[in-house]
Amino acid sequence: MAEVRYLWLILVLVAGPLWGQAYPSYPLGQYWIFPDARTLGLAGSGTVSNTYPGALVMNPAALGMSAVGLQLELSPMVRKLEERRSYPLYNRIDDITQQSIYALNLHWYGGIQGGLVWRPEWKFLPTMAIGRYREVDQNYRYLEEVRKNIFGDSLLAENRITIDGQLQRVSVGGAFRILPAVYVGFQVGILSGKLDKDSSITFFDRRPFAEPGVRITRELLGHPLVFSVGGIFLFNPHFRLGATVQLPYTVRWKYNRVHRYSETWISGEERFEYPLQATGGMEFRARQELQARLNVDVTYFWWSRTRSKVLSDTHVRDVRGLEDAVHIKAGIEHIFFNKVPFRVGIQFRTSPKNRRRSRTLLTAGTGFSGKYWHVDMAGGFSPLSYRFPDVFDDSLFGGFRVEGGLDTVEENFFFGLLTLRLFPGFLRK
Repeated sequence: MAEVRYLWLILVLVAGPLWGQAYPSYPLGQYWIFPDARTLGLAGSGTVSNTYPGALVMNPAALGMSAVGLQLELSPMVRKLEERRSYPLYNRIDDITQQSIYALNLHWYGGIQGGLVWRPEWKFLPTMAIGRYREVDQNYRYLEEVRKNIFGDSLLAENRITIDGQLQRVSVGGAFRILPAVYVGFQVGILSGKLDKDSSITFFDRRPFAEPGVRITRELLGHPLVFSVGGIFLFNPHFRLGATVQLPYTVRWKYNRVHRYSETWISGEERFEYPLQATGGMEFRARQELQARLNVDVTYFWWSRTRSKVLSDTHVRDVRGLEDAVHIKAGIEHIFFNKVPFRVGIQFRTSPKNRRRSRTLLTAGTGFSGKYWHVDMAGGFSPLSYRFPDVFDDSLFGGFRVEGGLDTVEENFFFGLLTLRLFPGFLRK
């Protein structure tokens, strides 16, 4: 039991605020669905093979294929975002000489999620599960030091952005075996959370006028519900198909926008719609003893059908223009004779804000077991480069950037997950 005590220590040390995301995702957020380390190792695939509590957010029908008894699962996670922002330098004949990096941020974020599932011995009873998982989050830190020319010069100003907030889902669900080869399941989730943003500019040259800065606080109105249903069909011991649908829902925020120095404020309400999404998945298991398992999932998001609205004291504004997005996930899991798995995966995803802006995620993972416990670990890496406007207007500091020019942003994500799964012996067949 010494190994288990060390694992619990790791869980306590890693636990913290939930994962952050990149600046352009604010305030809608992004879907990074990794309920456990196995899912991350397979790049987000496994909707028909994840029979653990994470099936609540993958495909609830898979709960029906869980091992008989009780399973408890905890998954601490970390995420690193390295962000570089640069703009082009031109010579006298308007040729680009190099990219000048003006902001470099490197931050780590952490969190913990998990749940439990109970499958009774009596086949006529449903398998039930409950869990707490991250839905969408916005944690982000940005620091930019403004200097006259190069990093050796004295500071003119310091720009900061701090975004704190997340939506968390507490889910309950169940699964039934309606035919020898058919499973169906359902999930109901309750969302809770907050979302705050604080941006400021601190000048170091003692300017006589007030320094700009804005703080936006959002308080969730009500508790939105998230519904999903799924099904799985077992063709044979080596091949299975499944599908799951998550219904659209609306998140309502009561917000206040306050200028940090003039104390002027605007209040109102925001309504953000999250789309209908459908996932189809498959798993193929090879016949040889050294078993290889291929998982492939495709998820489609109907973002173009969503309609968000901002209502304030001064105006009403509809927020539209999003495009449908697709996530394609594939992973291979190889099980060795000693039951040690090795997993690799790849995910391709498009952005709802710009369909041409896609990104790729590469992952790998493994695990090991004891009599009443199992540990999985996985990591993933996703780089992305794109053009984006300057976050803080250069003219505030006497700059003369080319009007309309876009900066180059390079993002490097790293995801890490460790999952501890316990099987209490006295509640297990």
